[in-house]
Amino acid sequence: MTTLKIPEGTITRVIRNIDRTRTPKQAIMAANFKNYLYDEVVVEMPMGEGQEVEVHLIPFDKKLSVDDLEKEVNKAGFVLIDPITLSTLNEQDPDFARDVPNATQWRDKNGTACRMTFGYSVIGREVCVNQVGYPWADYWYFGCVPK
Repeated sequence: MTTLKIPEGTITRVIRNIDRTRTPKQAIMAANFKNYLYDEVVVEMPMGEGQEVEVHLIPFDKKLSVDDLEKEVNKAGFVLIDPITLSTLNEQDPDFARDVPNATQWRDKNGTACRMTFGYSVIGREVCVNQVGYPWADYWYFGCVPK
């Protein structure tokens, strides 16, 4: 059995009391961030499992295409977390995204990459859910769990 090597700069958080009975939109709105949502992406978000998840927020510190992000996460021995868990993290700690802009990515039923991001801008806290049409910037921390 191999031991997991946590990438340098990773932040680990245990997210408790994840309410998976809420709709995806309810989970997002509970975080109380200014939201920019593509409803067709939100309704198909994966829901995930479990009421408690240990999340590793990994900074890859480089620009990554959608495919390269998936490869890097896999190579590190992880999978990206579901958006409900990421929403709960930001709901429980609304200031977290100020210093740690955080994100996750998934594929919809057609194989199109979708993303959720939590961060800060000049207008304050923001969450965005959309399809991914451009590379990831180098400042994101990606929510992951071990495979």
